[in-house]
Amino acid sequence: MCSSDLLIATDSSTCNVTDTAYATVRVVPPMTMTAPSAVVCQGDSVQLNATSAGAISFAWTPNTGLSSSIISNPKSSPLTSTSYYITAKDSFCSVTDTVNVTVYKNQTKIIPGNAQICLGDSVKLTTDSSYVSYAWSTGTTNSSTEVKTTGPVYVITTDKHGCKGQDSVEVQAFTKVPLIERDTAICLTHSAQLYADSGNY
Repeated sequence: MCSSDLLIATDSSTCNVTDTAYATVRVVPPMTMTAPSAVVCQGDSVQLNATSAGAISFAWTPNTGLSSSIISNPKSSPLTSTSYYITAKDSFCSVTDTVNVTVYKNQTKIIPGNAQICLGDSVKLTTDSSYVSYAWSTGTTNSSTEVKTTGPVYVITTDKHGCKGQDSVEVQAFTKVPLIERDTAICLTHSAQLYADSGNY
């Protein structure tokens, strides 16, 4: 688009001179940008995508956990939830947006953490019942499992965000100590010493 302006100049003696100046004015539409937020499991990465028509440069801040801070689609792997600011520029204008990356952590825990049983008995191991799926080393797919053998037992869970977690315990077994009964008789007001076989009590 072309436009004209009338230029009037005055010197100290009040002499005027006029001229007409022509300039080409470029009307640039405002920049827009699309930069959706994202979620990621702790330890994984997620692809960020900023889209802005006509942009020739991008700048992300902070650059923590980013594969690059100067491209439109870096990979993000922050340790904690982070808000990124993305600025896109063309030859004339710039636009800034915010991208929130939410980090989820699956903190699977088996209870009890120290499992001990007597030989021939069993112990019930459990974990949080809010997970979406369970895979115990015993083959169970519920939030709890019954264990009768010794050795390591582990569980892998998946939460509602798709994040996986794992925990394990060592099941220990002890031999039952036989209790040998020996009847005895005492006189009224007297006492008697009672004994139990040695063992882990």
